[in-house]
Amino acid sequence: MDSWIGMIGTVLGIILGGGIALFGTYIQISHQRQLERKKRLLEKYEGIHELLGKIVDYISIWATNVFVNVAANINIDPEKLKSEVCLDHLQMLVDFYAPSLKPEVEAIGVIYKEVFILVTETFTEKNKTSAWKAKVGNLAASIPQKLVKHSDNAKSKLTALAGELTK
Repeated sequence: MDSWIGMIGTVLGIILGGGIALFGTYIQISHQRQLERKKRLLEKYEGIHELLGKIVDYISIWATNVFVNVAANINIDPEKLKSEVCLDHLQMLVDFYAPSLKPEVEAIGVIYKEVFILVTETFTEKNKTSAWKAKVGNLAASIPQKLVKHSDNAKSKLTALAGELTK
């Protein structure tokens, strides 16, 4: 009978040790998944931040070209407008990883459409009257300020999201 008690104790010890090892492995894998998730989110947040900066720069260049055209009657160089505006990519990243930034990104999208219309009007308008120039010039001059406002709001929210991950 004593030999059975020893074997039962050994089997229970093995089961208990295996259970503890399994639990420890589960905890470690779970922790590793959390770290990977945080790392991936931080990378996406950095990408969003970078895209916000690029888009603001591109759209501001477009608006500045329109303003210079109407204010100083200098033709817009189409080569300067070839910059890629990655608005779709930004919207996708925001939809997937930072939905709280959606209002700001949508506002930036509206401004982008306004600038695109201004550029198109500037290229196609044949009768550039003083009133037309004043209207278009004022719109073009106000765009960078609006862009920076929305971009800064988005970046502030993004900083808060990233801060939550690093706690």
